[in-house]
Amino acid sequence: MFSIIMLTFRSFSQTLAVFIMSAFGIVGILWGHFIHGHNLSIFSIFGVIALIGVMVNDSLVFISAFNS
Repeated sequence: MFSIIMLTFRSFSQTLAVFIMSAFGIVGILWGHFIHGHNLSIFSIFGVIALIGVMVNDSLVFISAFNS
């Protein structure tokens, strides 16, 4: 996935920005579960997978719009 995004943008820094946004999302999920006192369940993990997909898609659209 990293190499495909890197070939699309032809830039290591923009590809790294996409993956850093995914890491921030996971940290936010963990903090949210901790603050509310919830345990990670299978439904939470499904939500994490969906969120990562949405975040990667949105960051790809944002960076491509920024480049043009």
